[in-house]
Amino acid sequence: VYGHTGLERFIDVIGVARTRELFMTGRNLEATEAERFGLVNRVVAPVDLDGESVALAAEIAANAPISTRGNKRAIELLRARALPAEVERELVELRRACFASEDLREGIAAFAEKRSPRWRGR
Repeated sequence: VYGHTGLERFIDVIGVARTRELFMTGRNLEATEAERFGLVNRVVAPVDLDGESVALAAEIAANAPISTRGNKRAIELLRARALPAEVERELVELRRACFASEDLREGIAAFAEKRSPRWRGR
């Protein structure tokens, strides 16, 4: 079970249907599909990554620092949503149970042995 805060972000960005599809299938996305879904802002060739990163940083740095800081903080505050304590506990327990399961150990072993896992639901 993926962490609930991460799932919330996926739902916020790509919606419930696409989040369900990705997490129920376990499918990996190609970079261009991740960009189309809105999971990444931009896809660049590996050779261009450093230059594109520096250009984006320079564009951000050219803005007024107080405005940039203020916008960053406002976005953080607007994204913050507290879950009811009982929901938080349930989500933490779901993740704990998954990580303590026989199926997790089987999945790791199958991956290492390059074979399909034999799930048992425990």
